Parts: sequence; C-alpha cells; structure tokens
Amino acid sequence: MNKILFICCPDSTHSISWINQLNDSDFDVRVFSVYINNNKNLSYPEWKFPTYVMEPPRDKTRIKNKLLVYYLSRIIPIPISRILIDKFGLKQKWLKKIILNWKPDIIHSFPLNVGGKLATRTLKSIKKDLWPRWVASSWGSDLFLGIEGEKREKDNIKYILENCDGFFSDCNRDLNIAKNNGLNINDAKFSLSLPGTGGVDIELFKLIREKNLKRNIILIPKAYEREHANKIFPLLEAIKLIQDDLNQYEIHFLMCSDAVKKWINKFPSNLRSRCKTYDMISQNEMFKLLGKTKLMISLSISDGTPNVMLEAMAAGALPIMHPLDSIKEWIKDGENGLLVNSLYPERIRDAIDRGLKDDSLFRSASKLNWKTISDRADSDKNKLLIIKKYVNLLEN
Repeated sequence: MNKILFICCPDSTHSISWINQLNDSDFDVRVFSVYINNNKNLSYPEWKFPTYVMEPPRDKTRIKNKLLVYYLSRIIPIPISRILIDKFGLKQKWLKKIILNWKPDIIHSFPLNVGGKLATRTLKSIKKDLWPRWVASSWGSDLFLGIEGEKREKDNIKYILENCDGFFSDCNRDLNIAKNNGLNINDAKFSLSLPGTGGVDIELFKLIREKNLKRNIILIPKAYEREHANKIFPLLEAIKLIQDDLNQYEIHFLMCSDAVKKWINKFPSNLRSRCKTYDMISQNEMFKLLGKTKLMISLSISDGTPNVMLEAMAAGALPIMHPLDSIKEWIKDGENGLLVNSLYPERIRDAIDRGLKDDSLFRSASKLNWKTISDRADSDKNKLLIIKKYVNLLEN
C-alpha cells in the first residue's frame, strides 16, 4: 500500500476536506500537524487519520480511536514546550525522522506559507535521493502576494516550485504565476487548478436547495478588516446607506471582529436589531444559513477561489464579490453574480440593491451556478482526478 503524509494544519476545514477525499482510497494516510487550534470555544472537525501533533488537543472528540502521537508536550507544560519547539527547530527534526523512518511515497504540503514552509525546511536537511515525491498546494493569496513579498517568503515559494513533483493551485491565475516562477513540468510532474478543498458535496447542496427555504438572509462571511486582503468598513457604510430597503432581511456577520461589533452597535436601532454577529460557527451551521441566504457578500481585495463563494453558488445564494481575476474565473458580472469594487460604499449599495430586487437575475444566476459547480467543483469528480494524479506520480 502506498503511503502519503500530509503536512498542514489539521484543524483547517480546507485541509480536512482535501484529506478526507482519501477515506476510501488505497493510500495509507497520515497527517503531520504544523500547528493546531486549541481554543476551547471553537468546534473542530474530526480527525479521521493518524495525526502527529506537537501538543495534545483539548477537544478529544477530534481524535476518536485513531493513532495520535504526542511529542514533548506530554512531559513539559505547553507554553514552555512551544518555546523549545521553535528555538530548537523540533518540528523539522521530528518531521525528518518520520520521513526517513516511515518512508512515505508522497508528501503533500499546504498551503505554501504553512505546510510548504515546514516541508521546505525539513527537506533541505535530507539528501535528495531519499526524498519522497513532493506535492504542494497554494491557496488564497499565499502565492499571489507571497511572490511579491519579503525575500524569505519569495525564497520559500521558489524553492517549492522548483523542487515539487506536483502542484495544485485553487485558480488558473496562480498556475500561471507558478509557471513563471520556477515550476517546471516534465514527465514526472503535474500542475492543476482545483478548489482548495477538492470541491463541494453536490448531494448535500442538492438537499439544501430542495428545502426551498425563505431567502431572508444577507450573509457576510468575513466580517473583519485585513490590510492585505479583506475590506469590511465600506460594506458596513453601504449597509447604512441602504438600510430602509433591508427591513425584510437579517444580516449575519461571521468571524466578526470586535471592531466591527462596535461599529454595528452604532447602527440605528432598527437596523442593529436585524444584525447577527458570530465569532465562529460550525460548518453545519454555515450550511443551514446558506440555505436561507439571498446575498452572500465577500469583498476581499486579494484571494484565490474562496470556498465560501463556491458553497454560496452551490446553495443558490447570489454572490457579490470584488472583481479579482481569480473570481472572474467563476463569476460573470450580471450573469451569475455581481462584481463590485470593495472600496466604494455607493457602488456596493447599488449592487446590494440590484441583488435584492432583480428576481430574474437571482433565478437565472441560481441555475447557472448549479451547472458551474456541478461541472467544475463536484468533490466526487475531483476526488477521482486527485487520486489519479497521486497514482500517476508514483508510476512515473
């Protein structure tokens, strides 16, 4: 049986969705955790495969009866062990030992600035003729912005692109960037653009659509400000500008920062009473919201292919997005979504107004998006393609 070792954060829903595609495959799968989230207030996905961790997770429901390997933190308090792990490069040393002893046929690291960074540091300490095949994935802005970033970030990306044996990006834009920055494809290599999760569960979203629930939600999945990526305050201003037309709707803010909560508290009382804020919600809760969502608004100024956009398209919501090249690979303005610059409140207001009032657009977009997702983002179809790429890599 061929062995594959994933190097990533196993608490990421992107990571888990991708890895779980190998559930019924012929691969012997293990996961090396770059880090884990240990916030007791959050819900986490179950780990279905043996997972190496540097510290024990507080949430034991993730583990079930799967092999779990602790390191250092079993005998030393976690805050001290974290300092020692970083100071002495213990993650790299432990990962090197696993690669040399367990001998995986393939390692797959993602994304470039998390699993890819640890894989790079580790493989540099191993003779190249002892390397397994190396597959890397880029998500979101890690390649798009990273290749223009500081020298260490650029060096890490170029090392991965020059040395990996297979490469997945979540958009065609980043495939082209990769090929211009060291990704050389020969008979033993591949490059492919696929959603970072592998895709969406078509059967699940078919059921969500069939429930035909009242669409009375405006969903904002990234309610925080991040300088290099997400913009939220122009959107909040746009909501104030159009508040009189929102009386029939609830506005749900996910991953809501404290600054945004304070801003919402300044809304007029009638508008404020219809705003719901969340720190984090489970994937199931997210899907329930999408089933009642009319508009999904995500206005990041830098991204790849957002998974929440694909899920909104699958669920029948109308996406309103910033006009990034990666977004345009999926959304045509005025056909299956609306594209609007995230920095201009008046333009955002107009897009929201059209999205709520143009029922013809909503209905036609819903049909177009179901076909798009079925053709390009069906996780069952993509699973077969992904496994085929792994197998072909070993055969070559």
